[in-house]
Amino acid sequence: MSIIETREAIAAAVSAVAGVTGYPYAPRAYKSGDAWSQWGGAEPPDGDGRYPANFVHMWRVVFVLPADEEAADVWTDAHLEPLVDALRPILSITDIGDARLPADGAIPAYRAMIITGETE
Repeated sequence: MSIIETREAIAAAVSAVAGVTGYPYAPRAYKSGDAWSQWGGAEPPDGDGRYPANFVHMWRVVFVLPADEEAADVWTDAHLEPLVDALRPILSITDIGDARLPADGAIPAYRAMIITGETE
């Protein structure tokens, strides 16, 4: 699958989870429940530097969380397993973590959950 096709597949998969709107690319303005993928690079499998190779592509899927910490925990508890299940056919998940997304002006940074994975 190409990078563009993978982005579209990730967006469709996470959009199938109630309360999540997936985008192939980061929207200009985002809100709680928005999600998009970030391509994290590629490397040959098993350190094989020969070309052509079936590259392993790294992906981060960003999910915007509610600003309130307790509400963010509630959202994560409700959505984590369905999101992992939705992404499993596309990504081999390697990590799930917390992040802060920058905001403009006086708006505080957004909280986010990032699911990291790999695909060929």
